[in-house]
Amino acid sequence: MYSRILYVAGPYRAPTPEGVQANIDKARVAAQSLWSKGWAVICPHLNSAHMDGDPSIYMAGDLAIIERLDPEKDGLYLLEGWSYSEGSVREYYAARDKGLTIYKQGTHEPEVLIA
Repeated sequence: MYSRILYVAGPYRAPTPEGVQANIDKARVAAQSLWSKGWAVICPHLNSAHMDGDPSIYMAGDLAIIERLDPEKDGLYLLEGWSYSEGSVREYYAARDKGLTIYKQGTHEPEVLIA
């Protein structure tokens, strides 16, 4: 149980603090759903929520996490709107180049791993 990992990628930044919070909340809901399907979930939105500092530091860390995932069993889960997010696009290409399975919210959902 929980031997496979999904990394959640989607928009984080927004023009307003309320927009940032909305993006964090959307990621949280998706992460909770994926956990309930039997996946271990890495949700960077929650890992660095509302932290100050240079965003490139967090992106470098996020890409390092993706690099450590196992293409034989782990994957990337793209939230709706991911293609409008510079960071999510970078995460997508890193995951694709690594050979991870890529899932897309609402169109290509991951399988349920637990009954």
